[in-house]
Amino acid sequence: MTRRTSLRAVSAAFLTLCLTVPSVLSARADRLLVLPFRVSGKAPAAYFDESELPAQSMQAALFLSRLLREYRAIPYRESGADRLQGLDEQAAENRLGTFCSDPNVSHVLGGQLLFTGPSDLTVEIFTASCVRRSILYKDRSSGNINEIQSLMRKSIFRATPFLPESRSYARLQNFEEMRDSHLHIVVDLSGSMELTLPFARRALEALEPSPGKTVTFTVIGSSARIEHTEAFADQTAYLKTVRSLHGSGATTEASLLDGLRRAADHIKPGTTRMLFLSDATFSEKGLLQLQEIFRSYKRAGIDVALFPGYGSDPAFLDRTGRFDRIARVYTPVFARRGGFVSGESRFFVRRGSAFFLCPGNSGDDIASGRLDTSRCQSFPAHRYSKTELDLDRIVQAYADRNNLKISEISPVYSDLEFRIADFLTDRTGARAPYRVLVQSGSRAFWIGLNSKEDYQALSRKKGEKLYVGLHLKATPGGVENIPARIYMLPDAEVPRLFLLEYERLLKLNRSYWNVRDAWFFHVEVRDYRHE
Repeated sequence: MTRRTSLRAVSAAFLTLCLTVPSVLSARADRLLVLPFRVSGKAPAAYFDESELPAQSMQAALFLSRLLREYRAIPYRESGADRLQGLDEQAAENRLGTFCSDPNVSHVLGGQLLFTGPSDLTVEIFTASCVRRSILYKDRSSGNINEIQSLMRKSIFRATPFLPESRSYARLQNFEEMRDSHLHIVVDLSGSMELTLPFARRALEALEPSPGKTVTFTVIGSSARIEHTEAFADQTAYLKTVRSLHGSGATTEASLLDGLRRAADHIKPGTTRMLFLSDATFSEKGLLQLQEIFRSYKRAGIDVALFPGYGSDPAFLDRTGRFDRIARVYTPVFARRGGFVSGESRFFVRRGSAFFLCPGNSGDDIASGRLDTSRCQSFPAHRYSKTELDLDRIVQAYADRNNLKISEISPVYSDLEFRIADFLTDRTGARAPYRVLVQSGSRAFWIGLNSKEDYQALSRKKGEKLYVGLHLKATPGGVENIPARIYMLPDAEVPRLFLLEYERLLKLNRSYWNVRDAWFFHVEVRDYRHE
């Protein structure tokens, strides 16, 4: 290559950079002008007001542009009689002189919604440069009308590669559903587990195995029986196995350790998580062996979670701190309510090795995974024997010491179902540190928040109505929001194309849900709590 040719190539490359990144190398401000969308085909009247779609799609694209990119985005403003109903890319390119007359605008974004059937939609997005006065990028996505936000989001992202990605959006992607992430479950089926297993079954029934997200089991029963399953071909076979998990007889420390070791030979490649359910109390020697087994799985890249059962010995639970850094130990709540002839009722609660006395109306909070033990009294465990510190005996022991007569002892309550959901879904909204109860139509639901500032802003709105945007996820505990990010926008900025009644959300096929989508609800703030 000659020196002249080389300089010419460098100059051309520099000119291209100037044209496509004007915010860096030109005097123009870094603003993206978003146009009303063109609408083609017949939009289903049950979902859309066709006359409002051009403006609503512009507002939706404006919201998504601000969500996806670290770049100022502004809406097209009508002037006088100039009512813009949406342009295709050719018409928009012809009018770039008008759109780019504002020196604050560096790029233009527009698009089209093409309705091709009762439930079929194609989204087309284009971007143009105000320096080059031409179209830069185009993208097209097709799918179901219920996927409108996902289709718009993907195409806007692909049509704006010259803009920096939003850091908050990049963090949000960490919450997307696991791909090719397999789960192995090891279950102790001793008779003492029979009071624990109903809660585990409910959590596991909500899982839906697929080729990219398989579930396999190792079950350890009496007489040292150890059985392994292959990945399930369909949901029916999976549910049959889950519903067959019942305890009987006795398991030994040796068989549990052997089952955990042998599980390694049956774990599918790509498995990233192991769930171990047992109420066993391990000896000092067994504890050391358990540590080594967990450590070997850790080295293999498998995240192990131990879930103690209803019958777990509190003294053993005190020693599980040894598993720090090699396994997660969850401390589910187990409880029984004691009712007394005097009319008093209390919940006798065990969380890990600690005991609490909670109000008799705490049942719903326990069962839904929302019990706040700071509102309970510490149980005076030092006054009771080890034998009495058992949820099967503790109500009677308490009654004897306080001269009370028992009228009833309830069945077992637990949040184990939700603790398992925490492990499987990386702790979403219902168990976030801050929660706000809101009403949407006839439905009330809790919003989980990580941000104290967002929590305070919402709690100050108690009794008022506002629009709130949430990233949602289906979990074994139901619909929950991702607490890392919520949106509270002025009415004029709400993307009404993404506005839902909560009742309609619950009826949507979950295959259309995407955790990166933000759906908005018009809600009234009813209550709030924090841990």
